[in-house]
Amino acid sequence: MAKPPTTDIVRSALTRNSQTTEEVTAVIVAAGYKVSDASIGKALRQLADAGTAVARNRMPKGGKPGATVWALSRATVAALAAKAKAEPKRPAKARPTKATQRPAAAPKAPRVPRAPAAASKPAGADVDAAVAFMETARPVSAQPAPPVKRTRAPRAAGTPHTYIRFARGQLRDAVMAFLQRRDAGAEPCTATDIAKAINAQVPPVATNLDRMVTRGNVELAGQQPRRYRAA
Repeated sequence: MAKPPTTDIVRSALTRNSQTTEEVTAVIVAAGYKVSDASIGKALRQLADAGTAVARNRMPKGGKPGATVWALSRATVAALAAKAKAEPKRPAKARPTKATQRPAAAPKAPRVPRAPAAASKPAGADVDAAVAFMETARPVSAQPAPPVKRTRAPRAAGTPHTYIRFARGQLRDAVMAFLQRRDAGAEPCTATDIAKAINAQVPPVATNLDRMVTRGNVELAGQQPRRYRAA
């Protein structure tokens, strides 16, 4: 929808007398239009030059001139009143009455004759039938079923191995103890050999071995693969 001219927006905002520029701006913003303050002031001056609006100073009790207020001129007010009077009034909508709101009643269905009543049962017939049903539905044996013995499923092939979780410093002590227990003339071990012997993962073992080599506790005896022995 196209935006109306700024002068039309400002003229429609002059709904009552003695409106300041800020009050006119507030009415325009509340109506949902985005118009700058400069454009609103320019449109007010154009309306004043055209005789559509008039501007005057508000005189407060102190006697000093206050803010400029705007209002529609008498000629504009009279023209708007005449236009509203000349417009044809819209016919009032007919309100539905209670008779029209109620739906039409459906035709009544013809009565169906009732079937003759059956012969009355002898007293106690229903009780006897219920007892007979319970006798047939009662289980033969009320003994509880034997408990089902649960067996643990065997370990499937390919299940990942569970390693020992060492606390801080324990892995280093375990690696050092393994190397010290070996004979002096024994062949040096790799990180994989030591990890299998103490049931630990290879990367942490290799990291601890490199640190102990740096400290001088372990001797590096080979490069490919890296082999270690106690210093």
